[in-house]
Amino acid sequence: MNSNKWQKLKKDLPSNWAIQVSKALSDKGFVVNNRQVSDLMRGKVKDPDKVKKVLLEIKLLKSRHKRKKMSLKKIL
Repeated sequence: MNSNKWQKLKKDLPSNWAIQVSKALSDKGFVVNNRQVSDLMRGKVKDPDKVKKVLLEIKLLKSRHKRKKMSLKKIL
């Protein structure tokens, strides 16, 4: 993933995004630790199956985090 696109995506994620993604994938039966998740996003690991699953989980995490932020803004 190129750096500009990743910076825009990362802005909408929580600060511990790698830990949350690895935990969610582990709960689904796909074992990957937080270091491997960040290596995938930096392009060090090229396994297409892992990249696809991690990107899907990041997309889900982004939508959940945005919903939380919007609900907090409505309360405040």
